[in-house]
Amino acid sequence: MQQIESPDAIKGMIMVVFTDIPTSTESVSGTSKSRKQSATLKQQELEAELKRSNEDLNSVREEMQTSQEELKSTNEELQSTNEELQSTNEELTTSKEELQSLNEELQTVNTELQSKLVDFEQANNDMKNLLNSTEIATLFLDKELNIRRFTDPLTKIFKLRATDTGRPFTDLVCDLKYPEMVSNALEVIKTLTPIQKEVATIDGRYYYVRIMPYRTLDDRIDGLVITFTDISAAKKAEESLKLENQYRRLFESAKDGILILNYETGKIIDVNPFLVGMLGYSHEQLIEKSIWEIGSLKDIVTNKDKFSELQKKEFIRYENLPLETAKGRKINVEFVSNVYLVNNKKVIQCIIRDISDRVFVQEALVNAETRYKHLFESVKDGIIFVEGETGKINAINPFFTALIGETKENFIGKEVWSVEFLKNIIPNKSTFTELSQKKSFHSIFKEIETSNNKRINIEFISAVYFIGDQKNIQFFIHEIAV
Repeated sequence: MQQIESPDAIKGMIMVVFTDIPTSTESVSGTSKSRKQSATLKQQELEAELKRSNEDLNSVREEMQTSQEELKSTNEELQSTNEELQSTNEELTTSKEELQSLNEELQTVNTELQSKLVDFEQANNDMKNLLNSTEIATLFLDKELNIRRFTDPLTKIFKLRATDTGRPFTDLVCDLKYPEMVSNALEVIKTLTPIQKEVATIDGRYYYVRIMPYRTLDDRIDGLVITFTDISAAKKAEESLKLENQYRRLFESAKDGILILNYETGKIIDVNPFLVGMLGYSHEQLIEKSIWEIGSLKDIVTNKDKFSELQKKEFIRYENLPLETAKGRKINVEFVSNVYLVNNKKVIQCIIRDISDRVFVQEALVNAETRYKHLFESVKDGIIFVEGETGKINAINPFFTALIGETKENFIGKEVWSVEFLKNIIPNKSTFTELSQKKSFHSIFKEIETSNNKRINIEFISAVYFIGDQKNIQFFIHEIAV
């Protein structure tokens, strides 16, 4: 008999049982009793075997039925799972399509971001180059006054490095004489009103400092922008212009004639109005003419060789030179020339001063002094000049020394109250002080003894006068005949 397959293998199959009956080798002629007995035993065995087979078959059928039910349940579960998997697969397909779409969008966004990043980098480079090309030192601060960024020219003012970004602004060391810069920065953050002022550095440079609020595109205040514009050149130009204006006013209003000459050619570059009036030439007649071509100035600079003397010596002074104006008037002048630099170029400045009045006054003073000296030395009265503050004698005439029999040296530089002869008139300093308070004094003194033991009567007159702020006293001593 063949073996039966396992229950899982017999689903949907028909089982056929074959019984193998062995061929007997015994003689057909055996007794029927033996056959019957043998057949009965065999039949019993077969029946028992068949019964077992039936029982096994029933058992197998039950197991098959159970397995079939389980398989059916499993198949249903598998079908359900398959449906779920198909649904999941459809969802995954949809998700895949969505992810692909999202990925495409992300790629588009990434491309746009890369483009914007390139634009931003380009704009950042442009802004940096723009700020640096303006040579304006610029400092960007956040609300806490920490350094956000700065331009390269700022390193000329502050001790800064690239690694200082993020440091507090108050920690910086700078060359500016601007101690209130931090307080002004805080004030701008508080009031949002810009502050600007000119500030000097410790090494003599000048900067125009402007502190402004940092505004974002959406108009939020997010810190400060401080710019430092170097105005040193403008400041120097301003000072130069101020000096130039002062010089021009002096040049135009000076009461001396001024000529400016080209150092190389000797041609007149400029002439002030006073000299135009002094010489009697027009401004146009003088400009661009060589100095030796001006008739009035030929007595000073006769030719080009004489002009070379001005070039070489660089400073020349002539006093009391005769000069004839365009109208033929004779005047005396003082001529001074000097060489100086204007924008690193040499020019010659000539000052021509009319000293005709001074010469006249000097001559008059010489004449007056001569007459006074003659009168002082020849008058028949004693004359003494005394300093009003100290009482010292500074001059005495010959008649007085002859009158009292003394030499001039015994009086000059001494106080009047210390001279023996004058003690009879001014015995002490207090008397002199009292006398100096009076504009004039007159008295007669009798029997005054001189150094040669002569007794004389004198008339004493004093007069106070001033030379500038200096007080002087003049004493007249006139001998009275008995």
